Amino acid sequence: MNKIYRFVLLLMVGIESLAAAAQGTSYPDSINAYYRLSNPDQNLYFTAYSQGSLGATMVSPTDASQVIEIRSSKMYNLLDDMTALQEQLNRGEIDATTYSKLFQQLMTLNSWKGGFYPLKSFRIQGTDYALYFSKLKDYCDSAITHFLNDEVPEIYTNNYQTLLMLSVFSGVIYPSNLATVDDFRAWCKSYLTQWRDITDFHLYLHPLMMTSEDGQDTYFSGNYSIEYKTPAWIGNMKKAQSYINAILTNNGSVTNVDTLDIWQSACERILAEVAKDYPVGSEMYNLVDYFYNYTQADNIYALCTDENGDMYPQPLPDAFGTNGVSLTAEQTQRIIWKPEEVNDASPFAVAPQSSLKGDDGYYYTTLCTDFAYKVLSPDVQVYSVSAVDGTTGAATLHEIADGKIPARTAVVVRSKSMDLVNNQLVPLDEEVAPLEGNVLEGTLFAQQNNGQMKTLSLTNGQPAFLALPTSVAANTAYYTGKVSDGIRSLRVDNKQTDIFDLQGRRVVRPAQKGIYIINGKKVVLR
Repeated sequence: MNKIYRFVLLLMVGIESLAAAAQGTSYPDSINAYYRLSNPDQNLYFTAYSQGSLGATMVSPTDASQVIEIRSSKMYNLLDDMTALQEQLNRGEIDATTYSKLFQQLMTLNSWKGGFYPLKSFRIQGTDYALYFSKLKDYCDSAITHFLNDEVPEIYTNNYQTLLMLSVFSGVIYPSNLATVDDFRAWCKSYLTQWRDITDFHLYLHPLMMTSEDGQDTYFSGNYSIEYKTPAWIGNMKKAQSYINAILTNNGSVTNVDTLDIWQSACERILAEVAKDYPVGSEMYNLVDYFYNYTQADNIYALCTDENGDMYPQPLPDAFGTNGVSLTAEQTQRIIWKPEEVNDASPFAVAPQSSLKGDDGYYYTTLCTDFAYKVLSPDVQVYSVSAVDGTTGAATLHEIADGKIPARTAVVVRSKSMDLVNNQLVPLDEEVAPLEGNVLEGTLFAQQNNGQMKTLSLTNGQPAFLALPTSVAANTAYYTGKVSDGIRSLRVDNKQTDIFDLQGRRVVRPAQKGIYIINGKKVVLR
């Protein structure tokens, strides 16, 4: 039987490959660069409004919140997974029964990903959404572990008689699963994690095909949709929970009854884990809440914009037309994204402030971006600030000679012209050494001033930090009066923190003193 499965799969993959070749389809090996994502039909560009909040606005060369770092793996091929599974069988790592089970799971759960690019990075304004989606698996694992250790004993004690009745009538749980609390814990773990290892949480880029005007040939349009699939195991758990409740209460679909609710309890645990990194009510928290509680299990969604430019998940039709989803022409237009690479030929720009023209005839402004960049225009210089006079606010500037700025570094920019074409910058796909002794801080998103955030102004025609606006603009710098203390003064306001030790290993919470790389900066913890 296994050989038959494999032959059918090879036949399917072979036919698909031949069809693509016949149509002259040409896809890139992977997607790895900085881009703006445009919606050609809506004339909108993917934009980060605030941390965790995505939408679309008109293109702006000076809007760093439209610059996205996209990195993908090679296009997913189901045959690769099947080959790896066959090799496990050949090496004796799994038996034939396990092979058959895993094969069917792969066919059921992963076949939809054929021809999709798994996203390794989809980073915009400090949040990597590809990483965020992949972390959902960790949140689930952590939540389930807490549930098994903290809540199962109480459930076992308080619901033992109900569980016994369930074991007699349901065929879901058996008396042997209730012999001890450890037996029940083992059953709960199996119940919450079935299909678990075979299912991933990932964002994908899906190349979009177009049909020629004669209706004959199809071709890759150069556009993509950004898609993900709600894991089937979530749906399996919800369905199993409904089944158990129906048996216990004999109330069918009635939900407002006091029943054993293992899945809902696990969901609450998952959200509690998310809240440790993203507060309740935050955009990222709400995204997970929606993901678990409102999306349909085993269904594919594309990131789409509504008429206001706000992002939402658009359900997509399945391959067999069985999920009851159909798209209007407008909905189809709204899921299309065209990558426009941000490079030397198509850079981004800094916008000089006309009100900040110094006595030297140059315009000044500040900048802080989530990505490293370099200066392209010859009449633009960038400076760190080592000190700010407590009385006059005068800033002591130090030119960054090579014009290369590390990610999340707040700087002063000097420009000879107001014309954006003379103020061009370009993202750098390389590590840039952090600046030491820089007293400026920066923000990636607009925020209310706490009364201590002094922004750029002029004193005697020279750059100074004296202004106290009610709010601080996105992607700008400010000064809070902190004295430079070496590399410890480097800080950027953002909730997401990436920490590595000097060996390049990710650290959740530094357990000892030393030097760490925090959000791309060297920081001394004492």
